[in-house]
Amino acid sequence: MNNFAVLDMALSPWDTGTFISLPTNVPCHLTCYWTAQKPLKHPTERTIRGLTVPWGVYFCFVTWHAVEQIETGDTYYHTFDLSPWPICETRWYTFRGTVTDVLSPSVGPIFEKHLQTILTRDVILRPNAPGDECNPRITGFGLPCPDHWDTVKTPPPDMDDRYLIGATINHWWGYDLYHIPTASLPLIEKVTLTHRFKAIGGYAYVRVNSHRLKTHGYTYNYSLRDVFSDWRYYSLDFVTNPVTGEPWTQAEINDLQIGVGLRYTWGVGWARQGYCSEVYVTVRRKLPYT
Repeated sequence: MNNFAVLDMALSPWDTGTFISLPTNVPCHLTCYWTAQKPLKHPTERTIRGLTVPWGVYFCFVTWHAVEQIETGDTYYHTFDLSPWPICETRWYTFRGTVTDVLSPSVGPIFEKHLQTILTRDVILRPNAPGDECNPRITGFGLPCPDHWDTVKTPPPDMDDRYLIGATINHWWGYDLYHIPTASLPLIEKVTLTHRFKAIGGYAYVRVNSHRLKTHGYTYNYSLRDVFSDWRYYSLDFVTNPVTGEPWTQAEINDLQIGVGLRYTWGVGWARQGYCSEVYVTVRRKLPYT
């Protein structure tokens, strides 16, 4: 069988591009045909027993554009990038394609969409309250415990007058955790934890800066080596939740705590100290049917 049927359709108007995604009942390879001009309707006739009678209509696209699906080969799920799509522009689109490299007689229905808004695909969530931990051995220029979150909640000003310093003893680590705002994020592709770090003194391979997060009651630390002596951003991606191994859920994001690990350590003739001026998590939304 080389017929296909469109089972559903979702439009994602994001700032990174406007995408259409859809499932079909059989694997196939589709092309989206779209136009910004309203399709024309042509009535047809049929002769029955010598009498000409009206017999439905057919539609034609004018000045259409063809966009092949992003996925290669025959697939059940299909994604199309229709960027750029200006706000307030109306488009009509339909789908044709092949099944095992044979042109299918099927044609999708004609959809009409007026684009009214653009959504943010990458949602940034910053600390907004103390979490389960605050170490007084983490000092710096900002409020003391339990309000270290206030120091790292926003991008620092040009003078860098607000940051945390690992002022620990005996080579120990100091750890903080912070709450983040709740958000409506039903489909999540990945979570990225980002810190603005620097490390002063010692050797680059000595670890004095650490990413930190807490989910499902478990706390994870990811210490970094080779942190530079000037301020730079360091990020860590989590495609799945580290506890469950499954894609992130909105409930997990709402329960997530993010934080930082810093310390001061030393050896013969050297010392090294970790600094942090910004902490945030970025949640990337996922395309439906991908």
